[in-house]
Amino acid sequence: KVIDPTAILERFDGDKEVLSEVVGLFLDECPRLVSDVRLAVARRDAAALDRTAHTLKGSASNFSPGAAAAAVTLEQMGRAGNLTDAEEAFTVLEEEISRLVPALAALVAEAVRA
Repeated sequence: KVIDPTAILERFDGDKEVLSEVVGLFLDECPRLVSDVRLAVARRDAAALDRTAHTLKGSASNFSPGAAAAAVTLEQMGRAGNLTDAEEAFTVLEEEISRLVPALAALVAEAVRA
């Protein structure tokens, strides 16, 4: 299971309107954040990777422990200046995000209908 809709809704005190707004912001920002992380990995820019993965981690942590953990791995690599396995770690992040985005879109669609 990619997300736990009940836990996510509880995190927003059952407020479906706020949930929809926050998810909408995440879905709007997510492609840019992932692109920024990808670029930092490609450029082997440890400082940028630390910063961009940290931002993505903060956003993803509202919804997905898996995506947040993948971002933490990249953030730590950037902070340590060791990007040896950064491409593999980025692949994990991309997989997590590719499952998270449609799950969140479905959650918001369901919340709006309910």
